[in-house]
Amino acid sequence: MKTTILLARHGETEWNRQHRLQGHQNSPLTREGEQQARRLSEKLRHQTIDALYSSPLGRAVETAAIVAENTATAAPRTRDELREINLGPWEGKTREEARAANPSAYRAFCENPAEFALPGAESFRQLCDRGVCAIASLAEENPHKTLLVVSHWMLIKTVIAHYSGVGLPGIMSIRDIGNGDYRTLLFEDGSVSIS
Repeated sequence: MKTTILLARHGETEWNRQHRLQGHQNSPLTREGEQQARRLSEKLRHQTIDALYSSPLGRAVETAAIVAENTATAAPRTRDELREINLGPWEGKTREEARAANPSAYRAFCENPAEFALPGAESFRQLCDRGVCAIASLAEENPHKTLLVVSHWMLIKTVIAHYSGVGLPGIMSIRDIGNGDYRTLLFEDGSVSIS
């Protein structure tokens, strides 16, 4: 079985621009975010996309809809498991506000995600379990196909950390993925390669 998953990050939002933590909250795409979604469409123009999946959060759905419209791909199907990490009381706050509210949790969030714990928030272990399960399920449900999956920064980094073998301690060593950019995961004969 060979399945290709193009794992894309949503376009820029107002809160991205303001350096606010989004988590499960939503902020609309900026004009630049809409342009990033169109540029993603251009990058994928010659790629056959058999199915399009998205987080149900508005910024991902908006991005996926723009890509679908510009690549003649079927409308996106949403999966709750593709949502961003739930940051509970930090959602909508700037990084400085989050740091001031709980310095030790913020330090763990930035430097040692495996140890991140914040009351009312999801742990990186929970995010990893949810994200990896979702991506593996999509690969299994769609053998011999190419899928575009529109999701979020931390979910993508966590999934890549898992499949690259660095795990939770290595999340922050994973190269950042910009808004409207993507990484390719190739599932073949029980192994996964990333490009």
